[in-house]
Amino acid sequence: MGLKRVFRRCKHSTLADTSGSYTVVAARIRAAETSRCPECEAERALGHDVPRFVPLWDEEGRAVEADHIRRRVLRQACVLVVHAPQDELPLYDRLIERIRSLGDVEWWLDHRDDALVYLAHTIQPGLY
Repeated sequence: MGLKRVFRRCKHSTLADTSGSYTVVAARIRAAETSRCPECEAERALGHDVPRFVPLWDEEGRAVEADHIRRRVLRQACVLVVHAPQDELPLYDRLIERIRSLGDVEWWLDHRDDALVYLAHTIQPGLY
């Protein structure tokens, strides 16, 4: 069994199984290349595919990295919304708005690994 890294339509990568006949493998690769990853699909389904973020301002040129972190955290939050109980949806809406409204580059770089958990706890302890 072999694996090949394939880039999806959303520019995120996945691994495609290359075992089997040529037509089967080609169909798998083509399906992966024309689809979106689950996180981007969830974001699109919720109407968050065009995020409205506040601008990031930084004089040292680190805003691009902070924006990548912020967009990743937003995708993770959108995936959680899909599986959230109906009564907690307003809390998740507040979480998504908080992610979109936080424009501090230093904060995003400092919280690159725990941003979602930290923001969820600021909205309601025990949310995530």
